[in-house]
Amino acid sequence: MQGCNDDMRAEIDALQRHCNVLQGQNRDLNQELEHFVQTDEQIRATLNRRDRVNDLRMKTETEIRASYADLERSSPRRRH
Repeated sequence: MQGCNDDMRAEIDALQRHCNVLQGQNRDLNQELEHFVQTDEQIRATLNRRDRVNDLRMKTETEIRASYADLERSSPRRRH
C-alpha cells in the first residue's frame, strides 16, 4: 500500500512539474502575442497616417490645379 502511495505522490509531483512548465510556456506565449499586437497596432497607425498624408497631398494637388485653371481663365494677361 505504501509503495502505491509513493508511486501516486511521484506521479502527482511529475504532473505538477509538467503544469509548471506549461504555465511558463503560456506566460511566454502571452508576452509574445502582446508584442505582436503592439507591433501590429504601430504598423496600422503608420499606414493610417500614410494614407491620410497621401489623401491630403492628392486633395492639395487637385485644388492647386483647379486654382491654376481658374487663374488661366480669369487673367486677361495670361490669355494673350
